[in-house]
Amino acid sequence: MPDLPKTRKFSKRSRDLWKAWHENPVSKRWTAEHHIIAADLIAQIDDTEGLVHLRERRLQDRDIRAQERRLGLVAPPAKEEEPEPEPPEPRDVPLRVPDLSLLHLGERAVFVHPHDLDGPSLGPQVVQYIERWLCFGPGPLRGRPAVVSDEQLALIHCMYLLHDDGSRRFPEVDIVWRKGTGKSTTVGWIAICELAPDSPVRFGGWADEGSPIGVPVVDPYIPLLAFTEGQASTVTFRAALAMAKGALNSHLFRITDNWVSRADDTGLLEPVSGSPSARDGSMNTSFTSADELHRLTSDRLHETVSVMQQNRMKVPDSWQLGTTTSWAKNDGSLAEVEDERARTKNPVGLLYIWRGADPRKWDLTTRKGAEGALDEASPPGMPKGHGVIKQWEAIKDDPVKLRYWARVWCGIPSEGDAIVDRPAYDDLPEKQAPNVRPASQVALGIARDREGCVIAAARLDDDNRGWIVGRYDGPDGVEAALRRIVNAVPRPRKFTVSAIQLNRERWLPHANRWVGDRDLKGRMLEHRPKEEADIVARYLEARPPVDDPEVLREVRVVDLPDGKTVTTNAPASFMALAIAYDAAQNGIKAGKVKSAFVKVY
Repeated sequence: MPDLPKTRKFSKRSRDLWKAWHENPVSKRWTAEHHIIAADLIAQIDDTEGLVHLRERRLQDRDIRAQERRLGLVAPPAKEEEPEPEPPEPRDVPLRVPDLSLLHLGERAVFVHPHDLDGPSLGPQVVQYIERWLCFGPGPLRGRPAVVSDEQLALIHCMYLLHDDGSRRFPEVDIVWRKGTGKSTTVGWIAICELAPDSPVRFGGWADEGSPIGVPVVDPYIPLLAFTEGQASTVTFRAALAMAKGALNSHLFRITDNWVSRADDTGLLEPVSGSPSARDGSMNTSFTSADELHRLTSDRLHETVSVMQQNRMKVPDSWQLGTTTSWAKNDGSLAEVEDERARTKNPVGLLYIWRGADPRKWDLTTRKGAEGALDEASPPGMPKGHGVIKQWEAIKDDPVKLRYWARVWCGIPSEGDAIVDRPAYDDLPEKQAPNVRPASQVALGIARDREGCVIAAARLDDDNRGWIVGRYDGPDGVEAALRRIVNAVPRPRKFTVSAIQLNRERWLPHANRWVGDRDLKGRMLEHRPKEEADIVARYLEARPPVDDPEVLREVRVVDLPDGKTVTTNAPASFMALAIAYDAAQNGIKAGKVKSAFVKVY
């Protein structure tokens, strides 16, 4: 640094300041411009050396400091380096044992098709990860620590069941639950677990005690499919986004409003709508979720799901999860297709879980029926929901709105464009006693009523008059009643039984024994569950006489645009009469009635 100019004599203060600047290592990087600024500043200081007013001296000192900062002689005060925050500790959550009876192979309320659900599973480890790290998504519990219900634990256990070689048992899972049962919450938790770099969602070997060891997915791609782009972004993805932001290990994720990835830029979770060509071949899907399957009705959306399924084939143990409420019949929705596929074709690798009310048991035009249907469609112990019954009270007289309410809140598929919901029998005939003799040939119909049953009879003659024979508790009571009726014990014989018809699947394994029994052999007929709608439709069309018309009072029907009629409420007594009539018709067609008199031995 050059010396002070020789053009004048500088004061001691100016010389000391110039020396201090000279000793500052920053001055070695000054340019000629910096030297001119420094010389002008020293001259200004020397010219005002004689200032005596304290205020003016402070202003001058401030100006000097400003110029020094401009010259780089004064470094800004160093910020205290904040220590890196300690990563949060996970919550102390034990490994839970699932109660699989909550997903029983029920006749109605819960339907799991068609597998044995025991075996090794990563589900309990996944649930433990959820409760240790994640939180609830949008709603009144937002941000609170995640709590997985017992039913969700059983469900997730089934989702992650493994074969003996560690491969996934169910590459496809469909859940049909009513509105308000936490479907989006469950999917959001699962999606974050599939994305997380430390979650136990894939098989990594066996522990010493024989339990599976869970490891994360390597570079997962997770598309969340919905009916529209807006729904994709605001429903399931919104839940997953809130869970990622509120997770204790949120530092493991890179979060934007449009997608979520891992902090190291591997993996991707994003919402998508129906555009199969944009995804075809571009991503190796490790897990995918399709929301509201009942809305996926167009060919384009069906093709989207097909493309996503093909992309899953590129990644070992990839899988898909579909969630929906019930659907409108004959609408061509993916929900209806999957339901038919699960119930009739016994597909391999599909876990299908359905919970809903049985429309034949409940008259939804009454408060008691609406509350009963809502309870049957709800998880165990779940409250009815704020305002659900009040909503029913407001729309109970509007058939269209009532069917929508039944579909979304009770899991009852709607009848599409049907517009009439009415009693099946407006004018009930007078009560009459059945005119039967010991030689009268009859057919029996058996309908299950929860744990018990109803047995009805129909004569094998021109009018096929029907009546209720009796109501019985449990399979043993039914079997004993059948033996008494067929063998006329105690005598005298009331009538002759030529045929006995039932829905065999609802009475397994007891029906297997009855078909081969010596007393009942040759009389047993059976029908499939899907045939019952046609059986009821034929009975409603024929309208045969009954001895006690009161059993028909609760039956309600819906008239469809194509002229068909279906029931919305059919008690077990009515079903037994319809099945007995069908058995009588089958007997007549088989030629069992050959004359007006039948010899009785």
